[in-house]
Amino acid sequence: MRKTSGAVGGGIDEDVGGCSSRVTFLPQQSQNLASGGNSLPQLSQNKASPTEPVREPVDRVFELDVTREPGTYEERGNSDLPESDEMRSEKESLDLSSFRRVLLSKTFLAVVLVMLIAIGSISIYFLYPIRATNVPHVGENRAAIVDALSIQHPNPEFENTAISYLNSAGLSVDVYNASQVTVEFMKSFPAGYVLVIFRVHSGTSRQGVFYFTSEPYDESKYEPEQFRDELRFAKDYEGHPSVFAFGSKFIDAYLQRRFQNAVIIGMGCFGAGTSYGTEEEVTIGGTQSGKGPNLADAFQRQGATAVIGWSSLVTLEFSDQVTLELVKALAVERLTVTQATEKVNLENGADPVYKSQLTYYPEQNGDKTLMVESQHPQPEAWTPSATSQVRTHQRVPLSVCCQLPTIEVVGLSLRRA
Repeated sequence: MRKTSGAVGGGIDEDVGGCSSRVTFLPQQSQNLASGGNSLPQLSQNKASPTEPVREPVDRVFELDVTREPGTYEERGNSDLPESDEMRSEKESLDLSSFRRVLLSKTFLAVVLVMLIAIGSISIYFLYPIRATNVPHVGENRAAIVDALSIQHPNPEFENTAISYLNSAGLSVDVYNASQVTVEFMKSFPAGYVLVIFRVHSGTSRQGVFYFTSEPYDESKYEPEQFRDELRFAKDYEGHPSVFAFGSKFIDAYLQRRFQNAVIIGMGCFGAGTSYGTEEEVTIGGTQSGKGPNLADAFQRQGATAVIGWSSLVTLEFSDQVTLELVKALAVERLTVTQATEKVNLENGADPVYKSQLTYYPEQNGDKTLMVESQHPQPEAWTPSATSQVRTHQRVPLSVCCQLPTIEVVGLSLRRA
């Protein structure tokens, strides 16, 4: 008996001598049968065992790799296709291009990082002051005389008399001569003095009052301090070399808490630290200036009880003479700031040339005295009376304390007419 099937991909079962055999068609052969073809498949020459299944030949299976680019495929089966030279070259080119991109990106990031570090370091260097960490502190009952004029305008009598007054009041005295009064010295100025006398030149500008050091000016030095307007170029009109001068920003930056309960005396022009220049150029004769605390404010922020100094320009000889009487009134007679200032002004009058007088800041601390731990009895309070004699001065001074024909820093100058 023979049974045939016309299904696509079907086969023929044939009984031969009581044994059955099956011929399997490939897909193409099944299509021929379905279309009415005459050719029949050849019977298998090898009869299959009744217990052994017939193994059908299968085509090689190709699997598309959807992860690859369109138009390419990867053969998966009995064997892998070998890579052509063109494919290897393309792959190597892609690998090299990727490596270059990574290398360039890393190099770029490294350059950017180095630039950021450099810019940050420069910014910190110019914008943030480096303060002293180990600040010296003097003992109790000590006063300081900072004499930046000891070489140009020495006055041993002033120094000896001031020391005598202060010693009699129970104060030890440290004298700093001109060779010591540098920018670095001021940065490390000791803390703890109850009285600090600045016998220095000083002048005013639109940025306020500046005290002179004795360190020669060098444009290449202290560039960050000059950039931050803490230091300025300063020159007197006697022809001396220009020097560095420090202002309120310098005090706030480097002298924090150095003047706790101290009285400051500024012997130079505008030494009270309450003046501003109204123009880029300040003329010594008939100088006009704005009023307002600046340097004095900075001293007070760093603990000073009061700042006493000249309201305007002053001659050197007059300043030396009147300051000695002020020291005596404060230290020996133990007068308050207000009493000492009023007494000295009444007895000595104004400067014979520039008509300036002593003033102090702030006004609310006028009732303060020197913080001296002493066994000396407190003198009676001084009050002006009708019998007080006011001195007059007919002598023309030989020099002018202010010595400020030029103060030039960051485009600002002070010149003598």
